[in-house]
Amino acid sequence: TNNRVEVINGAYASASHLIMAITADTSDSKLLISGSASKFALTGVNGNDGAQSHVGRAGDNNLFRIENGAVVEGNNRIVLGAQSTSTNNKVEIVNGSLSGTGVEIYQQGNVLLTNGTLDLIQWFDDDLETYKGGGILAKNPLATFTFNSGTIKSVNADVTNSAPFAVGTGGATPATYFMRTDQA
Repeated sequence: TNNRVEVINGAYASASHLIMAITADTSDSKLLISGSASKFALTGVNGNDGAQSHVGRAGDNNLFRIENGAVVEGNNRIVLGAQSTSTNNKVEIVNGSLSGTGVEIYQQGNVLLTNGTLDLIQWFDDDLETYKGGGILAKNPLATFTFNSGTIKSVNADVTNSAPFAVGTGGATPATYFMRTDQA
């Protein structure tokens, strides 16, 4: 509860995956990646294996923010709200970049993209011998994906949360959404 980790001012950090708020009684933690040349690598366990990184796995009010030219790269699926106790968790990309194998919002949570880049590719499931993921998933009516400006590249999107999926807010800064074919 109330933990804070910062990768700032050109620092570099790496991990196979990330889990914020493992239990329901953990909340209000923040992971900040900020500043040009600041980088956080989420490597997965066995290369492009679709490892999951959780923002608020069970707890609430957790924030993963990428800003001011910072980069988060790798091959993890970013998952918000894996359990029903997980609410109000956020991923914010503001003038930053996130690459991975998916963004999945299961409970009440929000992903915000403003003047940033979200680049998603598929991952290979060795057990099923097929490619999976590579997209945006938001099916819960309380899940929101706010795409103000910047660029999204993904293989697929399943945003059936009963809210429109708007590309851009109509402001001076453009928003571009690229739907591409399988790419791993």
